Amino acid sequence: MALALSVGAVGCGQSAPATSAKSSTAPTQAASPTAQPKLQTVTMAFPIFNLFGSPILLAQKLGYFKAHGIDMKIVTLQGSPASNGALVSGSAQFAATNSLGVFVARQKGVPLVAVVGIDQGEPFEMAVSKTAAAQAGITPSTPINTMLKDMKGWKIGVSSPGSTPALMFKGLLSQAGLPASWVTFLGISSGPGMVTALGHGEVQGYFTDFPTPEEAVAQGTGFVAFKLNSVPAIQSIQGDVVVATDSYARSHPDTVRAVAAAIAEADTFLAQHPHQAAQDLVGVFPHLTAAQLEQGLADYGWQKGGAMTATLWQNAAQLYYQWHIVPKPIPASAIQAAYTLEYLPTP
Repeated sequence: MALALSVGAVGCGQSAPATSAKSSTAPTQAASPTAQPKLQTVTMAFPIFNLFGSPILLAQKLGYFKAHGIDMKIVTLQGSPASNGALVSGSAQFAATNSLGVFVARQKGVPLVAVVGIDQGEPFEMAVSKTAAAQAGITPSTPINTMLKDMKGWKIGVSSPGSTPALMFKGLLSQAGLPASWVTFLGISSGPGMVTALGHGEVQGYFTDFPTPEEAVAQGTGFVAFKLNSVPAIQSIQGDVVVATDSYARSHPDTVRAVAAAIAEADTFLAQHPHQAAQDLVGVFPHLTAAQLEQGLADYGWQKGGAMTATLWQNAAQLYYQWHIVPKPIPASAIQAAYTLEYLPTP
């Protein structure tokens, strides 16, 4: 996101459209409560609007939040510093981020805790200009480390120089034995802006998540060079999560349990019924077809029941240090404090 080693943006996309009422196409829908108690209104902050938030958006559309007594308001802010500020001020009670964002926020004194998992891995993709790639001799079959070496001096578009995509790209450079200065990161706050910058030659590539790389393919200006989840070590780390502050979670346990339960249901639905989930999300992502959504959703390791494991969090902490994304090892106590299973539904 906006600040170096700030809580990372999970992708790059557009402002969130209003979510619609419960879908009539879902094979199973949340059961209506027998009573009609007043709903508890809470706000979820997205650092940026994209597919990573699909379980939350699906829980909204299919009525899972309301079935658990929650009136969920979803807002998209300009990066995680803004969403963190909203959590601390109380203008938002929940936010979507990722494991790196949680670790870094806690290191900076922002007491976030992950209460439900969204996915494992980080599904960022590298889109490159056809012209720049031809000049560098890069093709989709070029090994990633070779590709990175051939990108010397390139300008790479990211949501911000301190965002998670930028930090992960720097980690890839480190693994290839290259300095962070090998490329220049150019902050571009929207997906369409990245596509335009690539087409105009203002950047030679950009690193973000679906569907922005595919839009360059559709326009004929670029191709997807590699996907981060093709790196084996990435596949086994905790990815995106929903967080609250420690104090809010302790003082509002029933609300946190209700929100976690709704998102956990949607996570499971995404994992078990990806085709139907894509159909249900068409109205939420109006610029994408159901087929495109299904393609994008397939790149995510949705966590059934919102389940997070100690191994995934430990793997994430280890990778962030080994890739020089964080300056020192993350101690076991910090890993344990970063997440909790207390509010998840019992399997």
